[in-house]
Amino acid sequence: MNNYVVLGGWGVGPDILKPLFGDDSLFLDINKVMPDLINNETPVENWSEIAAAKIRELAGEGSIRLAGWSTGAMIAWGAGFHINPAELILLSPTPCFCRKDDFKPGVRPKLLDSMISSVQRDKDSTLGNFHKRCGLTTGAIDYTGYSTHQLLCGLQFLKHIDLRPLTPLCTTPVLMHGRDDLIIPAEAAAMFADKIGGDLELFDGPHAFFNSKERHISQIIANKGS
Repeated sequence: MNNYVVLGGWGVGPDILKPLFGDDSLFLDINKVMPDLINNETPVENWSEIAAAKIRELAGEGSIRLAGWSTGAMIAWGAGFHINPAELILLSPTPCFCRKDDFKPGVRPKLLDSMISSVQRDKDSTLGNFHKRCGLTTGAIDYTGYSTHQLLCGLQFLKHIDLRPLTPLCTTPVLMHGRDDLIIPAEAAAMFADKIGGDLELFDGPHAFFNSKERHISQIIANKGS
């Protein structure tokens, strides 16, 4: 059995991960969840509990295998402390999206503020440019169902959330990252893996490194769950 609850990334639906996890897995669009995690442009204190409840609502009771990509990986990690997943796969993860004095592999907050303004001016163009930076250049990605409010909530989440200090879960996560990632440097995943005792797999490729390596990565996932 290789069924997971899979969380997608900001501005990208989770269906893009179906080639990795299979049609029988359950997919949660974090863009639709984001407004429940934000209040007055900042994350609510119990955001991880809310996210865990959304996952449980989708998956039901019992053991859960959990996976997330990018922003979805951050949410999966936080929710994991309430769910205690049997397996955890983190794709393109980071413990903190914004750069801080004690965390250098992040974007400058001013760049995220600029993206917030850009979404408010022209949502579609901003998402199109973001997808290109992710390496999602093959095939059309449908993002017309996302409201400006949902996307802004996601960016506010990324602006404020810092998962540190990192405490290991009971399960040993597998982290996967692209060496050429322009969104989240691979160094962030290496720091994440070091702190939580996770197994890190690096691949040549961008933020969406998995886009051309579905067979290899799906085999790693299958072996993890066997």
